Amino acid sequence: MDSSNISALRDYFDAVDLDNSNSISSTELVQVLAKSGLNFSLATCSQMIRVHDTTNSNNISFEEFQGLHSFLMSVHDAFSSISGGQGPKQTEHIPFASVIAALATVPMPRPLDEPALKAALKAFDPTCSGSLGLTEFIALCLFIKGASAVFKAFEVQSGRGDGVVVFNWHQFVYAAAHTR
Repeated sequence: MDSSNISALRDYFDAVDLDNSNSISSTELVQVLAKSGLNFSLATCSQMIRVHDTTNSNNISFEEFQGLHSFLMSVHDAFSSISGGQGPKQTEHIPFASVIAALATVPMPRPLDEPALKAALKAFDPTCSGSLGLTEFIALCLFIKGASAVFKAFEVQSGRGDGVVVFNWHQFVYAAAHTR
């Protein structure tokens, strides 16, 4: 990102940072995304913060915000390219086959096999329509990114590195709680 883009992003960050704390909270993120037409729950915005918060402060600094912005833009661009390239409309939904094509263009840390992908698609399709809108697509990508990070932490801890981890009940609940 060139210096003029970083400066513009910094200005945007400062406008979002309503309490002038030099960090953005989940509540601030909900408000700014809603102003841009992306209506996410506080829980989803909290997940966005958690996935991009490298210091575990429950807020994101400007540097962490750059990562979130990059993630959101890449996911938005992937959805937009599948939906005709003119930018998705808030009411537009794309069928699962197109969602899968869009996912292929988003940098994801791990691929999903078909049963896992189908389960994830259904979990983010609240109307059971077989399609996702932009906000559901972003939430799906965020879930996959977060799940991958949690899985990686357990994979590293196990020392296996082969894409397999073993959980006890407590670890499973801990892992699941960190993916929502």
